[in-house]
This record gives sequence, structure tokens and C-alpha cells, in this order.
Amino acid sequence: MKLSKITFTVSNDIGHDQRMQRICHSLAHAGWDVTLVGRLKPASTQLSKSSFNIHRLGCYFHRGFLFYAEYNFRLLWYLLRADTEVISAVDLDTLMACSLASRLRGRKLYFDAHEIFTEVPELKGRGLVKAIWTWIGRRCINNRISCYTVNESLASILSRSYGVPFTAVYNYPVLSDHLTAMEIEGPLRLLYQGMVNQGRGVLEAIEAIKDQKDISLDIIGDGDIIQEVRSRVSQNPAAINLLGYVSPKQLKLLTSDYHIGLNLLDASSDNYYYSSANKFYDYIMAGLPVITMDFPEYRKIIDEYELGVVVGDLKASTILDAVLQVKDNYAYHRAQCLQARQKLQWSIEERKLIAIYSSDPVSEDFA
Repeated sequence: MKLSKITFTVSNDIGHDQRMQRICHSLAHAGWDVTLVGRLKPASTQLSKSSFNIHRLGCYFHRGFLFYAEYNFRLLWYLLRADTEVISAVDLDTLMACSLASRLRGRKLYFDAHEIFTEVPELKGRGLVKAIWTWIGRRCINNRISCYTVNESLASILSRSYGVPFTAVYNYPVLSDHLTAMEIEGPLRLLYQGMVNQGRGVLEAIEAIKDQKDISLDIIGDGDIIQEVRSRVSQNPAAINLLGYVSPKQLKLLTSDYHIGLNLLDASSDNYYYSSANKFYDYIMAGLPVITMDFPEYRKIIDEYELGVVVGDLKASTILDAVLQVKDNYAYHRAQCLQARQKLQWSIEERKLIAIYSSDPVSEDFA
């Protein structure tokens, strides 16, 4: 028996969460009544009409323990009154409220892990905070809930960690007709999209091309080190442009204007090491050869399709060498992207997602 009303919960602003928008749209299109609950920030923008319902929760606090405590309290209060048959928690930061609501109301609970939450760089050196999130995971994740995550590497790790099976549902993009130029005319155009945070290789990429007159770099996004990036750009003679945040729809169009996509991450975080960054697959879908880290999920794609180059570190010299390698073999790598994009597309993963939510809920005692 298919449950018809699903409520997803996230702690972010929803507007830039392409994975959740894609998941909610797919399930709504398949016949579910879907609501996505997220956070209302002071700078939140109006969202366009969609195939699913959206609800935003405002908070007095916007960061740290007080934010998470307040948000989970507000989320719990919302879920206790919501007209829903299924609750789906996205990551550990909404799981406590979702777990309590599912038990109190006898609702089926799902867990969507976007990452190894306890290994995010922000928790490095914060033993007590990490211990609290670990306790929440141990307390709430059990064989009474259905769990899935973003790739096979994480599915294996999380299954071992929590002792319950996790299914992999990759965040491949929807098949698109927007493709990058077939040949390089003028400067080689590099693209970095995503969070502009420490450990994302942004400063190193700027350093790599600073003396290259025939290479440009556009950075789409914002984050913790954006001021340092602005300062570095202002002192740099290279063609580097900061475009800030753009909508997912606009981002899809912009991505097709570049030649090479950068997916750079620090290997010190397990959360990065086992990641499947959205941008990596978005680049491929747009026909952009990629320069990516030599991490398991990215290496697997590069080895199979030869659509770019992996790098073992974030040294500026390493990045520049990789850029020049891709440039020298651009036509071949681009042709490989065109083959790979036919398989690395959402319609394939969508079937897995629908199967997960179509399964009969486990009969259990929630008391």
C-alpha cells in the first residue's frame, strides 16, 4: 500500500537545495502529496510555484546549538500537527524532531543522509558537539526506519556504522540539452560552483591561474572565505569573476558556457573524501570535462569514462598541470562526457527513489 502524504525536513533554506527539489518533484510527479519543510532566513527569497508544497520555519537564532535546538523544537511542533503519513528526515540535524514525531504519531520514518554528518569540517576539534550528534544518530537510526544516502561508498560506511542497510540513490542531474561549446575559442574558461569555504580549493585555483593570460575562472557561490577570495581576486591580474549565488535554473544555463569544471576538496575530511558533489555530475551533464579529486566516487567515474583528470592534492602547480592536461585532450574528454551523461542521469536513480517510498511500511509498535 502506497502512503500518499510525505513530509521532508531540512535545516537549510531550500532555495539552493537541488537534491531535495529533485526528490520532491519526482515523488510529486509519481502521485505523492509532498511537502518540503525548511528554514526561513532573513535573506530568503520567494520561491516559484512548484509541483510540491513548501513550508518554511522562522527562527530567532541562526547558528550554533541554540539554532539547532530551536529549529528542532519548531519542527517537532509542526510535525505533530501536520497532515502527513510519512516523515523523511534529511541528515542528523532534523532527525531528532522527526524521530520523536514519528513515534508519537505512529508515522513511518525515512532517513536521507547527504553526508557523514559527524565528519563535517565544522565539527573538527569540537569533541562534545560531535559526541552529541553521534548520540542522536545512534539513538534514532535503527531497523524500524528506511535509510538511503547519496552513493555506494557512504552506503557501505553508514550501514556498518549504524547496523542497518542504507540504499544508494545518486544525485545525478536531469538529462539536459544545454551543452558546452565543442571547441575552445579564445580563453580557456574554468568554472567553480558551490560553497566558497575552506578546503574547497578555491584559493588554490586562483593561485594556479594567476599568471595564465589565456585562462579565466568564474566562481559561482558564496561562503565562509568569500572576503579572502575577494581580496585575492582584487590583487590578481588574471581574469577571475565572482558571480555569487544564482538560482538552480540559471546555474544550469550558465554551466554550459564553460570548458572545464573544477571539483576540488581537501582530503583531510572523510566527509569530503567519500563525497559525491552535485557539481561533479552537473559539469558532466553540461558536457564539461572535469578536474576532480582522486577520491573513490570520482576516481570510479574518471576511470570508467575518461572524462577528465584526477588530482591528488590542492597544490596550485598540481591544479595547473591538470588544467593543461585537459586542455590538450579537450575534444576527447568532452566526447566522453557526452557518453557518460546518458547514464549518469536522474531518471535512472529516480526509479530507485520511487521504489524506496513505494515499499510497504514495517508494521511496528511505536509506543
